[in-house]
Formats: sequence, structure tokens, C-alpha cells
Amino acid sequence: MSTSLPIKLMLVEDERVVAFDLKNQLQSFGYVVGAMVASGEQALQRVAEVAPDLVLMDIHLEGKMDGVETATEIQLRHQIPVIYLTAYAEDDTLRRALASQPFGYLVKPWDARELHATIQMALARREVEVAVESSELRLKLAMEAASLGVFEWLPQFNRMRGDGHLGALFGDRPVPLDEAWDNFLVRVDDDDRDRVIASLSEALTCGSAVRIEFRTARTNDGPHFLEANVKAYPGTNAQRRVLGVLQDVSERRRTEDRLRQSGVVFHSAAAAIAIVDVERRVAAVNAAFTRITGYSEAEAIGLDLDLLLRVQRGKQVGSAGFFGQLALAADGFWEGQVFCQRRNGESFPSWQSVSVVPSAAGKADNFVISFSDVSDIHLANEKLKHLAHHDSLTGLPNRLLFNDRFEQAIKLARRQKNRCLLLFLDLDNFKVLNDTLGHDVGDELLRVVARRLRDALRGNDTVARLGGDEFVLVAGSASPDYGAELARKLLDTLRAPVSLVGEEITVSVSIGIAVFPDDGRDVPLLMRAADIAMYSAKAAGRDRFRFYSLDMAERSNERLQIEQGLRRAIEMDDLQLHYQPQVSLAERRVIGVEALVRWRLQIEQG
Repeated sequence: MSTSLPIKLMLVEDERVVAFDLKNQLQSFGYVVGAMVASGEQALQRVAEVAPDLVLMDIHLEGKMDGVETATEIQLRHQIPVIYLTAYAEDDTLRRALASQPFGYLVKPWDARELHATIQMALARREVEVAVESSELRLKLAMEAASLGVFEWLPQFNRMRGDGHLGALFGDRPVPLDEAWDNFLVRVDDDDRDRVIASLSEALTCGSAVRIEFRTARTNDGPHFLEANVKAYPGTNAQRRVLGVLQDVSERRRTEDRLRQSGVVFHSAAAAIAIVDVERRVAAVNAAFTRITGYSEAEAIGLDLDLLLRVQRGKQVGSAGFFGQLALAADGFWEGQVFCQRRNGESFPSWQSVSVVPSAAGKADNFVISFSDVSDIHLANEKLKHLAHHDSLTGLPNRLLFNDRFEQAIKLARRQKNRCLLLFLDLDNFKVLNDTLGHDVGDELLRVVARRLRDALRGNDTVARLGGDEFVLVAGSASPDYGAELARKLLDTLRAPVSLVGEEITVSVSIGIAVFPDDGRDVPLLMRAADIAMYSAKAAGRDRFRFYSLDMAERSNERLQIEQGLRRAIEMDDLQLHYQPQVSLAERRVIGVEALVRWRLQIEQG
């Protein structure tokens, strides 16, 4: 043996004189005799305690067990080699001894050198066996770790043999296989069976290594794929056999399928996708990236993506800081709007999402950046914002935006101790024109009026359409004299004929003017004052302007009270119909009848 430790032996001999003589011989060769026993029972009891390297066994022993039975048990339990030392060599004894697979058989008397040589041969053989067993065990464990199964196809015997893991690969119990070839083929999926037979036959005929991938007939948990690497080797009597290794590649196939699907998604996605490393250098881009940015994959590979597209993330930190923070974030994900630049220099808004791809160690390995051009959405949002604050027909500010600007003008005038003006405009007889010529002509007229009003203003004044034919105008930091001058200018501007549907149409307008802070200190009061002044202008004959005054308010309140009283009178049945004759004094006769409605409440109140 290769070990430098002394070799320990155990003697099992029922004749004590022979045992001691044998012990002396063994010690003379440097062996250590760990124990001497006379019976099989004693041997089985002491062997575990002594743990000898080899046992010298007499066949005929004291007790119920003979040497063959004892040797069989020792090798079965402890895998310790046994050499028989016996005076008997008859066929029956020899046959029983050989069946126990001894490491040597010496017939008494023997020569001391012969004994020594037999022991050395037995120990050398055992050392080789241990090495082979250790190698086989390592191979078995390695193959189990790799989920590999070994099989052997013996065509001449129509048999298939395999280790325990082979059965497990097919969904069976993990026990060694030894079955008919046809039974093995039943384990292969019907659609792949012919291809497996053809590949194995090719390996048998050509002697070359063949790789086969096939599905098993096992259907639970989805399809199972096995990969076989096989090769034919010559056997005895010029017969060939096929040896192979099987591996479950189902997970690999699923991964490959997912990768193929991901590849299709990557290259066919409508959104631009770029994969960058931790230094933000581009590793891969898809077709949509090229379509949106104008940069080909060859132009983008290896460049810093943020620098390439001149990415602007608003108030975010710089690119290095942004990606550094994202790599440490718990979810490893960010999305938001950024502005990028195409190859042609055009800037465009995009909605971008960035995901961290962690390595096996959990650190950021790559970033996947996807983005889409949201220019259309951006424009649509801007249009919606515009529509929310502007009149859709004329493009002028609507009531919402006008109120905001009027509030700002009042605040500025209050802060500067200044005046600001509100002009309320209403087209004269617009309803008649609209009903006569049609709404399309009426809408076009409103657009013409809006353009003329806008062109007549100072840059910091605001004109808005409240609805229908009503317009309002705010002039900040302006005096009443400027208001009168502006009103005359507007009257003159709007009197100019308008050519519509082949006709010349003349427009006039009535204007009411309210002054901050004289006529009111907030928007509602000033709006009411200007409205009253406008109606006063209409009552005075239209096509003119009027400044608000308190007597207008009184007349307006009086008119309002009368209107409200009449409505109540109708509801309360306080109106009475009276008829009175019309008499001609000259002819002294009735020439007609007048129908009068009298308001009973007014009569009672005098």
C-alpha cells in the first residue's frame, strides 16, 4: 500500500499454536496484528473495533459460523479484504470460498514469503479497488449534480441499461434500468421516436459521436426535453454497443424560448430599447431606436447614451448620479418624461423607463432603457391646455383665462396705486344677422371681429370672448381718457364693412366701460358695472360707448325690480285684463275698444 502507516491485520484461527506462529511470521515482515480470535462470532464482534486493513481467515472455526460465512459478513458490512488460510482444498470448500470473492486462498502449509506476497497482492488490489470506487463515486455525484444519466444500448441483446438517475429523467423511480429496447422507446415522445432510432442507428453504424435532443412521453408539468450524447464502442465477439449520457435540458429549452421571445419583443417593439452597461455605454439597440433617433446600431454601440441623445431629465442629478442612485434603489426602476435629441438635431419629448439588470451578486450589471416619442401626445396636451383656456371659435382667451388675467391686472393696479379698465362689448343686432344669414356666416363674423379687436389692442391688453356675441377687454394701468380713446377706436374699427357670402355687412357694437377702483374693487363688481354701462349704450341708440355711473345702477335696479315683479305677477295671477271704449267726441259714437292689462299690485300701491 502507498500509506506509510504500519499495516494492521486480524487473525481468525481456532488453533492457538498455529495462530501464534502465524503472528510471529507476520510481525517479522513488519505487520501489526491487531487481534487474534478463534470464532466467527468473535471476529464479527472485534472487526469494527480493530478496523484492520486485511483479515486472515481460517475456514474451519469454533462456534456455529465457519470462515466462509464470517468472511462474507465482514466484506458485506465493512468492505475489508479477506485471505483464506486453510488445510482444506476440496472442491466444495473451494467453491464456497470463491463465491465469497476472497483476496487470496492459501493452503497449509505455506512458505512465509508466499504468505507475505499474497498479503501484498491483496492490499494492492484493494487499494486499486478503493481508488476505482472513489473515482466512480465522484463521477456518480458529479453526474447527479449535473442531472446526467448514463445508459448503454446493447443491440445484439435488444436491451437498454441505465443508472438510477436515468429513470428519474423519464419521471420514474430513481432505480437502475434494465429493460427491453422497445420498452425504452415507449418513454420517448411519439413525434420524436423515429428520429431517436435513426440517430442511435447512425451512431452504431458510423461509430461517430451523435447528439440528440428529444421530448419524453412524460407530459406532467409541460413538455420535458432530454439531450443525449452517444457513441458506439466495440464489444466482445465483434459486437458493438452504444454508450451515452442523458441530461434534462427542459429548463434550458424554456430559457432559450424565453430568450427567443424576448429577442422578438426587443426587435419588434414599437418603443425604442437600448441596453447599456454601468458606464452607460450602449451594448445593443433595437430597430425602433434607429427609427426614432436616427442613429443606427453601429453608430450607437459603445457610446454614452445620455451624451448621444443629449438627454435632459429636468431637475434630476447628472447622468452618473442618476444611474448611480438607481443602481442602489430597492426597486431598481424609474420612469418619467425626458427630452432627447435626434441625429438631425431635432429635440423631442419622450417617456422613458429605466430598469436595473442585476448580476448574480445582486449588483447592477446593465440598464435597460426604453422610451417612446411622445411628441404627438405632447402636442395634444398643449392643445388641450390651450382649449381649456381659449375660445375654440376665435382663439381668444375664454372666461377662465380672462378672469385670471383680470385678477392679475387688478392686483398690479392695486400695488401700483393705478387704474385699470374693463370694456364690455356686445354686437348690435347680431341675433338677427345670425338667424338671417345662418350660423356659419355668424361664426365667421365673430372670427373677423375677434381679429380686429386683437389688432387694435396694446401688447399688454387682453381681449376675450365670453360666449355668443359678447367680448370683454382689460386695459391695465390705463386712465378713463385712454378708455374713451380706445372705445372710439374700436367703434371705428368694427364699423368697417365685412365681406361675407358675397355681401357687405356692417357691424356696430355697444361698449360699456368700468374703471377700477372707482366702479368696483373685484372682478364680479366690475363685470356687473361694465355690463350695466353696455346696456345703457344700447338703450341710448347702440354703436356707442358709455362709462358706468351710479344712476345707471339705479335705473338698472329699477328695471330689474320691475322685471322680477312682472314675473311674480304672472305667477300669482295679479294681471287683470280691462277693455275701455274709444269715443269720437265729434261724432258722439264709439269708434273702437282698447285692451289694457292692469297690474293689481301697482294699482293698490298707487
